Amino acid sequence: MSSQENDFEDADGSAMIRLNSQEEEEFELTLAAAKLSELVRESIEDDTDSIHIIRVSSDCLRKVVAYLKKYHKQPMKDISTPLGANSFEEV
Repeated sequence: MSSQENDFEDADGSAMIRLNSQEEEEFELTLAAAKLSELVRESIEDDTDSIHIIRVSSDCLRKVVAYLKKYHKQPMKDISTPLGANSFEEV
């Protein structure tokens, strides 16, 4: 979905999306931040600016949205493995 296809934009022109919880509480965030979630990526349709996530409570979705907003602005750091390899076969 491009910014032109979505009339719902934030102040800097980034496309925005609304996520609705089980209790119908609405949370807004940028589309780019929302796409960090595989569930949201798979649920996005070209002409939608809102996604209903019916199996997630407001409390849980509030935490997820905060996580997505934070790690969109500040990417997560890689955690090094103590063994120096990614699998047991390489150790």
